[in-house]
Amino acid sequence: MMKKYALLIISFIVIFAASCKKDAQKPVHESSWTINGTKYNIEFIIWSESGGQGEYVLQDKDGNMLRLGFLTKPASGISYGLVSSDLELTSSQFHLKAIGSYGAVSYKGEPKTINFTNDDQGITIKIPEITLSSDTNTPNDVKLTASIFIP
Repeated sequence: MMKKYALLIISFIVIFAASCKKDAQKPVHESSWTINGTKYNIEFIIWSESGGQGEYVLQDKDGNMLRLGFLTKPASGISYGLVSSDLELTSSQFHLKAIGSYGAVSYKGEPKTINFTNDDQGITIKIPEITLSSDTNTPNDVKLTASIFIP
């Protein structure tokens, strides 16, 4: 009787293991930003809140960071205004800063509308080419584009 149960259990395990897809993976969304032609692949994203505001900090493997600041955590499927880091935020606006091997730079231009789209896995943000200005003594502006996925 025990042999019958053991054989039944082994058969079940073999059939179950054979039916599983070994190559099945959760879809991967590329997430990166580019500054002056150099691409930075996002390794991790964290949301933090402090003092009534919040920000997403996106970082590559070398510690370069892109920071998106909001009054509240953004919702998907709507548009936000990218505004100068010198301006106060409203609920439908955000700031953008980058810190890394290229220095510390932030968006200081005219307001731009950026669409936040979503699927069942998260929010996608596509930022067209914009100019970021230096926050330090270096006089160089940089060009940035980004395709960001936030799970």
